[in-house]
Amino acid sequence: MHESRDDVAVFVPGIDAPSTVACLRSLRPRGIRTIVGSESAATPSAVSRYCDEFVRLPDPTTELAAYGDALLSIARRSDVETIIPVREEDIYSLARNREAFAAEVATPWPTFETLRQVQDRLELFAAADRAGVAAPDTALLEEWDDWDSETIVKPRYSVATPEYLGSRFDRVEVGSTAYQTPGEPPNAAACIEARGHVPLVQERIPDSREYGFFALYDRGEAVATFQHCQRRGWEYCGGPSAYRESIYLPELEADGRALLDELEWHGLAMV
Repeated sequence: MHESRDDVAVFVPGIDAPSTVACLRSLRPRGIRTIVGSESAATPSAVSRYCDEFVRLPDPTTELAAYGDALLSIARRSDVETIIPVREEDIYSLARNREAFAAEVATPWPTFETLRQVQDRLELFAAADRAGVAAPDTALLEEWDDWDSETIVKPRYSVATPEYLGSRFDRVEVGSTAYQTPGEPPNAAACIEARGHVPLVQERIPDSREYGFFALYDRGEAVATFQHCQRRGWEYCGGPSAYRESIYLPELEADGRALLDELEWHGLAMV
């Protein structure tokens, strides 16, 4: 146990997935004060013994601009050293206004130009191709023509923002992964209207296992890496794990590093 310092704190957004609590359990025993912020005081991390302070924030799914402003206000506190992003809305808000945050705290996250390559999945799969990393066959909904095979329809963008969706960003749901019945193509026009953009279609890989490669990068160089295999998830289409175990696969390490190297990543990442 390290001696606690009241003048050094790290802010971690509070979410329902275990990510926030995992961060707190790493930081607090090392003497670093932890601040949790969320739109809900019922988030698990808010009542963790490793949480020193809770701050109520706007909901980023409905008030993204206000959420970004609130994060910047927290960054201006004299005790806050940095902010750890744990979801797409966090990293978007931080990267989009990176210069302003850099004047206040350490910024272990990528530039917005780099982030856009990841949050736009078409650009992400193009980067994977350049890096020699295999990916499922993927195309825009309007371009896909093999509806007899098993496919999924998923958002092109991982977060609804004006940069990605234009003026409609706050009036639509980008949607989640939808499984298509072979031989039954979706109504493309209705799907595009509902999601506010042209989504992607991918071949479905019939394997319930999900592998994750995690890394901390410093300006294109890997500092630390970790892997896990999700054995069970809360939903069939993915999302938080209900049960997972740490593993090590050399080919997963190679692919994860290849993609993040291609992106010249900075900060935390999961592949």
